[in-house]
Amino acid sequence: GEGLNTGSKLVVAAAGVQIRTLGTETPTLTDLPNGFHNVGLVFPGVLCISSPAFVSYEQSARDIEQLCEALPSELGEKFPLITVCDDASFTAATLKNWLWVTFTRSNPSHDVYGVGSYSKFKHWACSGSVVIDARIKPFHAPVVRMPDEVLLKAREILQNAS
Repeated sequence: GEGLNTGSKLVVAAAGVQIRTLGTETPTLTDLPNGFHNVGLVFPGVLCISSPAFVSYEQSARDIEQLCEALPSELGEKFPLITVCDDASFTAATLKNWLWVTFTRSNPSHDVYGVGSYSKFKHWACSGSVVIDARIKPFHAPVVRMPDEVLLKAREILQNAS
């Protein structure tokens, strides 16, 4: 949501016997729409893709729908979840990064899409991958970055302590 502890919620539940083997190697996706690039493997079954910067929800809907149309439907068999982000290299680098980016920069009512999405009896579903738009939005707080000199000093202190 746009405020603390407000907004919609999303529950993803799974039960029963295993139905697929999750992908463990980054697929080559050559037909991505303009501006989408750098596919990263987060962990088995989850990819992230760098994308153009977020402009508006209207533009986002067009961009992500183009992406969903370009993704092969069979991709969902090995990769049922895809995070669209500003920097796939950063997002895929650690589980901590992916969790932070995906779940602090997305609003389920606005930012969840799917390959082959449809509604049936007022329930949303998709036949392929679920796609979460986790790009930085204009109303988000600025990213906190540690100055390089502070990082170097901290590394120096840690090295001297051991």
